[in-house]
Amino acid sequence: MTVKAHSDHITQIKYIKDIDRLVTTSLDGRVCLIDLVTKEYQHFHGHSKSVHCVCFVSTYKYMASSGQNREIQLWNPYTRRRITALTGHAACVKSIAFNKTHCHLITMSIDKNIIVWNPKTYERLCSVLDIQHEYRPENTFTCMEWDDKKKSLILAHSRLQIWPYRGDADEGLGLVLHKSRILAGLHNATFSNIVTVDESGLVIVWKLDTGEQITAWSIQHDANERITATAFDRSDRRLLIGTSTGHVWVYNWNSGVRLNDLESDMDSEVSC
Repeated sequence: MTVKAHSDHITQIKYIKDIDRLVTTSLDGRVCLIDLVTKEYQHFHGHSKSVHCVCFVSTYKYMASSGQNREIQLWNPYTRRRITALTGHAACVKSIAFNKTHCHLITMSIDKNIIVWNPKTYERLCSVLDIQHEYRPENTFTCMEWDDKKKSLILAHSRLQIWPYRGDADEGLGLVLHKSRILAGLHNATFSNIVTVDESGLVIVWKLDTGEQITAWSIQHDANERITATAFDRSDRRLLIGTSTGHVWVYNWNSGVRLNDLESDMDSEVSC
């Protein structure tokens, strides 16, 4: 049997038992649902660039797909209508998995960022950016799968890696620890969190009452640049970062999204 449903290379093929369809993604920017009996196919056109991965969220009966445009598109496989889009990745998304045990949607981008989402409310629960390990030949993740029996996340680069999954509710993945000198530990009284920042640019958010890690992300900066100062703004919603070269950046401290760059003529170290 041959079905020509795409105009460019196919990036992923999956059989979805719940809807009895073969689903394919392609560099042509389309997701295709194929009926294996009739050979008929239908397209979802919600992506503007190449699509690399797709997943069926069985609990809520919708599809999630993503790729080069970094957004995770959620759509109804029966009507092929778009539900919403999840944003948070800064690089191409290569894998999507659904953790039915804890009811979490998990997405992975090639820059080694793993984000866990609530598939019902579409809320971003936590993220882990793996900056501790360097992988060869390329320092990226290539694919991901959820192991339902061992309740673990399997990641692949030049070899397989198993990440433990801790707890039932919103507790995320394995622990990320500081390796550089910790520059600051900030108490966020509004949201009852502790945020720690080290000189390498690693930011970790912790629960104040339990000490558990919520999320971790990395500040992108030049190799010759050090993080030298940090503080919350008056509303406790933004994190201000100063560097050794005079830069000041404004971040969403929970998601790691850079909101603004404050430019000046100063080229000396920001000390406070």
